[in-house]
Amino acid sequence: MPKFHGLNKGLRPFVFKKVNIVVIVALFYYSCASVFKAYEYEIPGAYNKIIKVKKNKEPVITENNQTKFLVDAEEIMPEVLNVIDMAKNKIQISVYLFGGKIAQEITEKLIEKKKQGVLIQFIADPTMGDLPFMIEAAKKQYDFMIKNGIEVRYFPIEYLPKGAVFLSNIRFINHTKIVIADENIAVIGGMNFLDSEIINHDFMIELKGSSAKVIADIANLDWRKSKRIKNVYLANYETDNIPNKIPVKIENSNVEIAQTGFFEQSIEKLILKQINKAKTSINIEMLLFDHLGIMQALINAKKRGVEVKVLLEKVSFDKYFDFKTPLAGVFNYNAIVKLSEAGISVKWFVPYKKGQIMHGKAALVDNETLIIGSANFTYPAFYRNHEICVAVTEPYIADKFNKIFTVDWNYHSEVPDLTILQKFVGITIDNIQGTVYKDSEY
Repeated sequence: MPKFHGLNKGLRPFVFKKVNIVVIVALFYYSCASVFKAYEYEIPGAYNKIIKVKKNKEPVITENNQTKFLVDAEEIMPEVLNVIDMAKNKIQISVYLFGGKIAQEITEKLIEKKKQGVLIQFIADPTMGDLPFMIEAAKKQYDFMIKNGIEVRYFPIEYLPKGAVFLSNIRFINHTKIVIADENIAVIGGMNFLDSEIINHDFMIELKGSSAKVIADIANLDWRKSKRIKNVYLANYETDNIPNKIPVKIENSNVEIAQTGFFEQSIEKLILKQINKAKTSINIEMLLFDHLGIMQALINAKKRGVEVKVLLEKVSFDKYFDFKTPLAGVFNYNAIVKLSEAGISVKWFVPYKKGQIMHGKAALVDNETLIIGSANFTYPAFYRNHEICVAVTEPYIADKFNKIFTVDWNYHSEVPDLTILQKFVGITIDNIQGTVYKDSEY
């Protein structure tokens, strides 16, 4: 436990107790917020189902891929619309947040494609977000899509892997952001298709070839198990009774694909594999970071002489509310404490413009391999949510991310200066997370 110099000894137990209670209540509320909304759409008792998951499954390795690294909405959205335009037979989309003008633009493209005879498979997260305006925007958009003949399905979050500890099972989401055309070209990453979110600093990657086929196979399984929506404003849906299948494995080359899904939790293994083989450098931009195993791997890399830099988001809801949160970035506090104590350079991201957050989830290893996807470096991302992540070894991709990271690190960052209280809160959250997810780690 950290020492709190200057705090009266008689008050310390009282303060510690109160802070712990506040943190636990905040965590519980945050964790429960989505699931309370999700139950409107889910099968009663579904959370009691247990799925056997292959935690040690190797990420799928693919060959003969073409790749394109996309930064922020200015590059991401035109490419997403272009991929939809290119589709001749089938479009697969899976989203977390969806709504507003940008979603309407995507929807209109999909309606046009459907009229051309293209098969549209659209998977939505049933929680639709954490805030009322997000949920209302999604419902409005899905209602419009259904009325115009687009089939929309809710991802079956009740089938995602469960843990032994109750608190680890109270919030599940489909956190993937995927757009696939003809099972041959896919865009995946962190960008949410909602007007309030496209301002964010974010990354996605376009994959063409065998890697896109593997992601399409994952999306096909998701689609078969998802729930067809009849009325977005009612708990009214149908499901297909399709047996479980595991996507086909494709061997050999430069894109490795991992997921947290129905049968597989391979993202942690993919990330640890890349970090553990690093020889010279690791540069990370991450929205949320609380996973102790990844922290320890970075500390070990530092001890091997690898230069490690971590740029984190000072997560805040200021863009949604008219007040400043006193614990902005709270879920990254422990990473800052542990990594800084090990001599690793850690900074907060400083926005380029008002209302922007750094929403990216990416890490560059040895200026060669870029890890990118929807997954934060967190326990829920590795063990509970539905996530997609890839490791791409491609000089152009590595060079482009390195240039972005250099600018962000040098000109849009600041060194964290955590108070004693903030450090204590970070350690407390770490202890809670470690207890809640202790059954999930390898």
